[in-house]
Amino acid sequence: MHAKAPQLTETEHEPQAGTFEVRTTVRRGIETPLHVLRASLEELGKEFPEQSPQTQTLERALNLIDTLERNIEVLTAIAAPSEIVPLRCTLDELARSAVRATPKYIQDCVLIAVENPEVMTSVDGPKFCGWLSNLVHACVSGQREALLRGQVEDGEAVFNLISLPRQRGGSALESAGNAFRRSEDELLLQVAEQEIVRMGGSFEHQTLDLGTNQISVRLPIEESTEGVA
Repeated sequence: MHAKAPQLTETEHEPQAGTFEVRTTVRRGIETPLHVLRASLEELGKEFPEQSPQTQTLERALNLIDTLERNIEVLTAIAAPSEIVPLRCTLDELARSAVRATPKYIQDCVLIAVENPEVMTSVDGPKFCGWLSNLVHACVSGQREALLRGQVEDGEAVFNLISLPRQRGGSALESAGNAFRRSEDELLLQVAEQEIVRMGGSFEHQTLDLGTNQISVRLPIEESTEGVA
C-alpha cells in the first residue's frame, strides 16, 4: 500500500473531539485484557490433546473472544469514527490483507480469487481491510466457507464476498442459514456499510437461495490502471 495525501470527500469527515481518548480508553480497558485472555487460553490449549473435550471448549471460548473483538470495533466506529486516510492499493493487496487478518481457522475456509490483481484504487487500506476482514469472519461463522472475489466491473473495483454452507442437507444447512441474522451481525453490516461509504465506496448485501449470502463492495479505480488485466 502506497501513501497518498488525504483528500476528504463529501462522505468523509474529521473525527470529533475526544475520538483519540475514546479509542485509547477502549484499547486499555477492553482490548488489552481480551488479548491477554486470548494468549492465556491459547497457552492452556497446548496442555490438552487436539481432539479432547477441553480443547473444543477452549476453541469455543476463543471464538467468543473473536466475536467480542469484532463487536468492540463496531461500537468504537459508532462512538468515535476515525479520520479517513486514502492510500493507493492494489486489489490483490486488499483482498489478501483482509483474509490474513482473520484467525487461521477462518483463513482455511476462504478461497481468494482476484482477476485483476494489479489494478489500483485509492482507499484507506488498513481501515478497509479491517472491515472486509470482519465481514469475512462473520461470513464463515456457522459451518460455512466463503469465496472472496476481486475484479473490475463497469469501471469500478468490485469485491464479491460469497458465503456458502459447507453441507447441503440437515442441520448444517439450517445452521449455516443463520449467517448475518444475529443481532450483532446486523449491526456489523450496518456499520460496515456506513464506513465503506465514508471511504467513497458502495455496499450491498443479499441473501440468496439455500442459505447463500453475498456482499458486494465497489470502489473507484485509478484511471491509469483501468485497462490492466
